[in-house]
Amino acid sequence: MQILKSQGVKAYFGGSFGSVLPQAQCLVDQQKVTAGKRMLLMLDCSQKAADLLQEMGPSGGPTVGSDGITTVTPTPVVPIAGAPGAGMPPG
Repeated sequence: MQILKSQGVKAYFGGSFGSVLPQAQCLVDQQKVTAGKRMLLMLDCSQKAADLLQEMGPSGGPTVGSDGITTVTPTPVVPIAGAPGAGMPPG
């Protein structure tokens, strides 16, 4: 929610299921933009979510720690041949 807020998106917590993970580490199970242009987030805090996160390893995305500090780990991206910005002129 802190990340969305930093991007100017008004988000709020719509609920969660499972209790294995702390809320800050849960996976977003569902998201919905409401009529008021706010983002409703439903979280998966189950063992299945914990297992998926373990399998994926570091995502390279933002990580919000329990102290509220967001850490961003860069993820290398392999260019796709012919994609804009991949070192080839657009055809």
